[in-house]
Amino acid sequence: MSSRLLLALELLLLLVSGLQLWELGQAVATRFGYGYDLEWMEGAMLVAAARARDGLPIYTEPSPDYIPFIYPPTYTALLGALGHLFPLGYPLGRALSILGTGAAALAIGWAAVRAGARWPLAVGCAALFLGTYAETGSFFDLVRLDGLSIGLLGWALAFAVGPGRRDAVVGGLLLAAAFTLKHHAAIFGFPLVLWRWRAHGRREALAFAVAAAAPALLFTIAMELVSGGLFLVWLLGVPASHGMVVDRLLPAVSLSFDPFRYSGTGAMMECIHAAPLVWLLALGQPRWMKGTAWPWVGLVALVTVSLMRGHTGGYTNVLIPMMWAQALWPALVAGASPRPWLAHVVTALVAVQVWFGRDALERLVPTERDAERGAALVEQIRALPGTVLIPHAPWYAVLAGKEPGFALITLWDINHERGPYYRDVRRVRKALETGRWDWLVLPDDKLGYGLKDGYRRDRALDPQGPPTRTGWAVTLRQVWAPRSAQGEAGNPANADAASPARSGPATETASE
Repeated sequence: MSSRLLLALELLLLLVSGLQLWELGQAVATRFGYGYDLEWMEGAMLVAAARARDGLPIYTEPSPDYIPFIYPPTYTALLGALGHLFPLGYPLGRALSILGTGAAALAIGWAAVRAGARWPLAVGCAALFLGTYAETGSFFDLVRLDGLSIGLLGWALAFAVGPGRRDAVVGGLLLAAAFTLKHHAAIFGFPLVLWRWRAHGRREALAFAVAAAAPALLFTIAMELVSGGLFLVWLLGVPASHGMVVDRLLPAVSLSFDPFRYSGTGAMMECIHAAPLVWLLALGQPRWMKGTAWPWVGLVALVTVSLMRGHTGGYTNVLIPMMWAQALWPALVAGASPRPWLAHVVTALVAVQVWFGRDALERLVPTERDAERGAALVEQIRALPGTVLIPHAPWYAVLAGKEPGFALITLWDINHERGPYYRDVRRVRKALETGRWDWLVLPDDKLGYGLKDGYRRDRALDPQGPPTRTGWAVTLRQVWAPRSAQGEAGNPANADAASPARSGPATETASE
């Protein structure tokens, strides 16, 4: 009877997991081929990748033409390299993220089976992770490094907790690779070295430490040499100047006391996440969990993402590593416990959580009208004579055959008084005050940085650009022109404020 009940529960779990995957897959498939920004940083990442493709440095001094991101270079460089083989654009960047997210889900399943869980529960745990898609900002499939980063980090952790020197070395090498995508991966190395020393001896701990640290150190030295000493400035110096938002420092704990703040799988997972960690800290690991590193991995994940979430600008995508780690908890409990009935309870709970955690994803999916507005926006930009700055969506300038300027998100990164490049913000302000670009395309009049000193609103876009569907909402609505009749360089495009090119109706064409 007990085995039949477990089989029935496992079948139920597989069915609801399959339904969730089908619904998520439909949304992701629609978003994949969409030719415009789903999230406002996508275009800026493509601009950086185009520089890598063209052999230009991605770490430079800030300028009105380009300001680097504060991330390691691997995603950008890989996307740029693939740009020699495939068209460099949104689908290519999203493909890398989707592959990485799929790899992360597979790593959960593999680690769960390895921990002793039955394979249907392993599938359910992977479904738990994928079900946090909306709660983590819908970043799994964007032109960003998050998807590929969690894919490498997930497999690094899955190997690093395994027995034997081979697992130690593979886990260390994968952790070093994850570091080149998002440098917070390095934090997970410290508890893993200590755990391997305690659980498997000094030699295995040393093998893991060397495999993880040596490539990461060589990579850092090489990047410092190649970038002329700018790599660590952007990676560490710039973020160090940012502030902290105190009420976001403990996302898991805060959500545990406010379970109705969010909906879906992510909220349910947040509400249970603190429990095993409090158990670990206050009571110690239960006897049947002794010898496993996963509780410590979960604790490090919680602390790490809390600091990242509290960091100025930290969005919910930073919670992804914690979601990955906590998705394994049901399998770890069921696989390690000597109590057979726990497998029944855990399988039922995961099935319930996957079912009720399914999100309505329609709001995240672009429509045909969005695509039409995107095409119309690009044509309107193409029709503007001269240079165009679109700081909220710089890739649209490239689509229109023009040179991109700086991305606003990267300007925000350096606009902190204690930062190494704070004085360079003046260069951007001066460029705006003196009308350096012939046109600006903006969502509103709130850009700042001397906008209204150097520019005036010229017209409204007709139609407006498509809205972004993820993260901070951005919709491009306005065209701005320099206040000076001649502009900064006497550009003919600025010579006559009353010319048809200036005041006539905008050409139809087609943006969080």
